[in-house]
Amino acid sequence: MSVASTVGPLIVGACLSSMATGLVCAMGARYALKFHKDRLWLRLGVAAAVIWSIADTLFECIWTYKWSVTYFVQPTKLVEMPWELIVYIPLMATAVLLVQLFYYYRLYAVSGGQWIPVGVLVILSLCTYSCSSYMTWYLTQEDSILAFTKLKTVTYSWYIGLLVTDLCTTAGLVWYLVIAPRREVKAANVKMSTQLKHVVLKAAQVNAVAAVSQIVLFITYSQYPSATYYVYIGFLEVKIYAGSFIATLNSRSAHGSGDFDESTFSRPKRGLGGGFGGFNGGLDQPVQVTVRQEMQIEAEDDDFGSVSGKGASNAGVSVGGAFPVASQLPGSTYRVQFDESPKGVGMGKSSAMAA
Repeated sequence: MSVASTVGPLIVGACLSSMATGLVCAMGARYALKFHKDRLWLRLGVAAAVIWSIADTLFECIWTYKWSVTYFVQPTKLVEMPWELIVYIPLMATAVLLVQLFYYYRLYAVSGGQWIPVGVLVILSLCTYSCSSYMTWYLTQEDSILAFTKLKTVTYSWYIGLLVTDLCTTAGLVWYLVIAPRREVKAANVKMSTQLKHVVLKAAQVNAVAAVSQIVLFITYSQYPSATYYVYIGFLEVKIYAGSFIATLNSRSAHGSGDFDESTFSRPKRGLGGGFGGFNGGLDQPVQVTVRQEMQIEAEDDDFGSVSGKGASNAGVSVGGAFPVASQLPGSTYRVQFDESPKGVGMGKSSAMAA
């Protein structure tokens, strides 16, 4: 281990982590402004994701400052076990587990209630989390950071477990949110949008960003297990998962039903509504609707100069003196239009026109 392979990656990783934290905070602020009436547990989840990201970055910056400034003239101190590393492991593992559970819930919803594959993924994630718990306990018993290299088997198990669960989750969400709708659209000869924004939102919704980060993390650690090059992406893990979670919530329409996966395609009939919906939390906006009804009546002159119609009494409307010509021959036909407004929606007007 050298300074270039330990301190250098920490400095770069801390800078990338700080920038990613800024993005997470910006997405959290956008959520607070756009979905401030969302359900309480979702708002608490976003707040926890932002706070978690800030705390994770704080510990990473403390670790980086200690190694690059405090121990600058004491390189022998670099072999001591940093308490920031002991905190970093459970902090990252817990954030990853919670976000994975969120995506499992989404997968269960969009799959129409397929609980068996989702249950297998949940069990696998819990087993993976136990690996990180063992690593945390083991490092608390050691005084040298070299002890981290003795945990290669457990570390590989942790990374492989995260990689497998994320890839399976992404594959399932891609199938139900991308491939299946495309097949329906192709059958209907309808063109789908290929805008960059749509692609980025879908990548966050299907957990693709987290899956790619796990691939890069696994390759980096397997190639340089004795160095800290893995922190390039390792320091970003919490921000990637938190950002994917918040981006998925922000991808909803503020004037829609609150559903994540609104589309014109057919949805599963079972499960939780087919789109992980029900999170509108009062996001629906009132829409004014005017119902226009047309009917024809036969006009007849009576002694009082009024006009009565066959359909007027049925409609509960009295028509008299509203026509431009007072004297009409019996049998004259008029077209009457009624603008009706549902209760609580808006005000309407009635009009009558001579045919």
